[in-house]
Amino acid sequence: MNLLIKRFLSFFPIIRCPICGGLKNNSFLCKLCAEEIESLNVQKGYCIKCGEFLSSEKLICCGECLTNKRPWDYFSFYGYYRDVLRQIITEFKYRANFACLGILQDLLCKAYIKGDFEFDPDIIIPVPIHKNRLKLRGFNQSLEISKKLSRLIGVPIERNILIRTKDTISQVGLKKSEREKNVKNVFRVIGDIKGINIVLVDDVYTSGATASECSKVLKKAGARVVSVLVVARTQSGHVKDSS
Repeated sequence: MNLLIKRFLSFFPIIRCPICGGLKNNSFLCKLCAEEIESLNVQKGYCIKCGEFLSSEKLICCGECLTNKRPWDYFSFYGYYRDVLRQIITEFKYRANFACLGILQDLLCKAYIKGDFEFDPDIIIPVPIHKNRLKLRGFNQSLEISKKLSRLIGVPIERNILIRTKDTISQVGLKKSEREKNVKNVFRVIGDIKGINIVLVDDVYTSGATASECSKVLKKAGARVVSVLVVARTQSGHVKDSS
């Protein structure tokens, strides 16, 4: 290629899809990855309390939720934690690829709209990470993906009401009982939230241990409604894949 043409083209860098490297057809992803993300949007056939896949469309709750009452009031998610959705979350969370942030923010907003919650939220609370992990990672992924939703529904993000008091080990690879033990008594509420309606945001729901512990603490402190909102939810048998 002519050197002059090369120099001219260098002023117009090709914007690539952060997942596959293909040319983008929208502001975040290429056409194929965007279509795959859309195909992962779960619209039916899941438990209304935790998002678990149901064996029959006649059911509305899974056996776990029928047996054990969840400490939250509502739950919604965009899709299951697999394929390109898993790639996007991993790229952002563990590799700090902020090119993926916009799509995750969009997916969280879609999960909120899908939830059709029967209450007006007062605040959004991102699941907190400990200050040591925050220093190491440089950001709280749950806080970052909450920002567009905050603007969309006109509800403030409160990052200092729910705090993480202990620096626990990663949840990755732990069994359900180990996850529950790992996060037990590690969250604390600061301030008055009596009668407040809360949207609790996280990137991925796995066993429900973190969501349960956060919800219990918030409810004990007087929260009126706690709704769990996540981008993705793992399916049974895939617990080891997320933290």
